[in-house]
Amino acid sequence: MPEEAYYWNYAQRPSLGYYDHPPAVAWMIWCTTSIAGHNDFALRLGPLCCAGIASIFIYRLAYRRWQDAHAGWRAVALLNLLPIFASMGFVAFPDAPLMAGWSAAIYFGYRAVETDRIQFWLLWGAAAGWAMLSKYTGGALLLAAGAFVLLTPEGRAQLKKPGIYLGLLTALGLFSPVVWWNWQHEWMSFRFQFAGRHSRGIHFNLPLMLALEWAAVTPVAFVLFVIAAAAAMRRREWQDRWMAWQFWPIFLVFAVSSFKEQTHINWIAPGYLSVLVLVQDSLTRRPDQAASLLRWRCAAFRWSVALGAAVICWFSLYLAGILPKNAVPAFIAHKLAPQFFWKDIAEDVARLQSKLLSVSGAKPFSLAVDKYYLASEIAYYDPDRDCARSTSRNLVGEKALAWDLWTVPEHFDGRNAVIVGFDPKNLSDEQLRPFFKSLGPIQTVEANEGAPVGHGLLYRFGYGYQHQHGAGGPCAPALKKDMP
Repeated sequence: MPEEAYYWNYAQRPSLGYYDHPPAVAWMIWCTTSIAGHNDFALRLGPLCCAGIASIFIYRLAYRRWQDAHAGWRAVALLNLLPIFASMGFVAFPDAPLMAGWSAAIYFGYRAVETDRIQFWLLWGAAAGWAMLSKYTGGALLLAAGAFVLLTPEGRAQLKKPGIYLGLLTALGLFSPVVWWNWQHEWMSFRFQFAGRHSRGIHFNLPLMLALEWAAVTPVAFVLFVIAAAAAMRRREWQDRWMAWQFWPIFLVFAVSSFKEQTHINWIAPGYLSVLVLVQDSLTRRPDQAASLLRWRCAAFRWSVALGAAVICWFSLYLAGILPKNAVPAFIAHKLAPQFFWKDIAEDVARLQSKLLSVSGAKPFSLAVDKYYLASEIAYYDPDRDCARSTSRNLVGEKALAWDLWTVPEHFDGRNAVIVGFDPKNLSDEQLRPFFKSLGPIQTVEANEGAPVGHGLLYRFGYGYQHQHGAGGPCAPALKKDMP
């Protein structure tokens, strides 16, 4: 996926921070690809390991809470078979290390309150710190722990002990390199993720957010999860209130955010981890409950797992090319179509670079004029493994996320470029003329077999690139800080 290729490009440029995320996903990819080589399996080895780590901690938490191995295995089944979780354990996104850190944090925090042992608070701090190094939403763990500590008697008892403070210092200490990096780069990542997102006007998206969560968690499981999290807030047992507080802060924060902007389905996902454990109580009969109610809940659980597994298998078979192209709705097929052709597109670009080299005698570079998809994929599939010759639209004055930091326009002055994109407007003379001494005609790369209409690659040759002041985009003042 383009995002995975984008994060692979993170890993080729090790850092303590990046334009739009903390660094854990880059460290994860760098480790696995250093061990297993440059291939798709190595890229996804990290997420698979993170899914295994999350499964271990969720099993341990469920077993400890209910003293029942079956509850542990049911929680693990939900974790690995519901679509919203399964995708995070397979693709190389920041969500994978976030889920591992989050699951460890809720387990170690549970054990810290249970045992009053400082080492568990330190482990909670380490896990929370890792979650924040993975994604900024990991900070919701501090909010969740704070809510539990301030709003429950068992939590307030922790305020008289040093463990919670040492754990907090551990978490903040691990996260401090990201703060330092942002300070060195004019707070660009914080500004992008927080201030930038809230300066785009008001768009009421709460119904859409709930609908997407309902679909991604599966309808039955979503209802069971919300009921379980609400019921746990009223129980006497602190264990259930601890786990409920791991869900409600992140859920409510993004529910409120949806009054102003669109939220993504994966943003709330970590909060469901503790609810996987809570919902196990509804699958065990209590003396005051009717047997018919238990049967309904167990049937709902089985259907949730079956539905989730069916959706995952269906899309896996589709993406593997086993199912026909009409096996998914047309609008989804069109969106997913490029996933089948990114490698071919990168090879086309390499061929065009060779053609331009033979004509001009000078080594060209590729200039992808979309946001970041093409540049990232071309670099990932570059047959010469020379990611430095792939650039993005920041060279022509447009924002391109982290590519604004990775490619300094001045370094390409005088060189020729293979300019590629899907939208002819982005390759127009009006857009490109100020940056090149001369331009060739816009042409179409012959579409790959099976590619739908609208996915043909456009290209043109640009001769004699010349940067303009401010062409590096919004990050131009900080560019040189990231260069060797």
